[in-house]
Amino acid sequence: MSMIPWLRSLCHLVMALLLLFNCHCISKPQIVTKNLKPLILPKPKKIETQRFIQILKSEAEIKKKLKVQRIYKKKNQETQKLTKYYFLEGRKKESKELGDRPTRNLQKPNKNPPK
Repeated sequence: MSMIPWLRSLCHLVMALLLLFNCHCISKPQIVTKNLKPLILPKPKKIETQRFIQILKSEAEIKKKLKVQRIYKKKNQETQKLTKYYFLEGRKKESKELGDRPTRNLQKPNKNPPK
């Protein structure tokens, strides 16, 4: 009697694992596990492979163009920073040559002077 519940739970566990494995294989047919043979996919036609190669080449060209644009933008940003920096330096020098502004009185006057 004690053997039957143990056997039943083992069968349930095996069935659950099979169900999980089937769902996994159906949702992702490209994945191949170590114990299983790979799925045999139909061979692509020559036209499809040529088109695929063209797509890859066009993507590579686009990536090269993007890299060039990024480098160009980075160079522009650096030059803008440099011009701003030199412009600010020039303004500082001009303000020193012309004379500094009078500084404000940073100390607040006492509202209640000592008696």
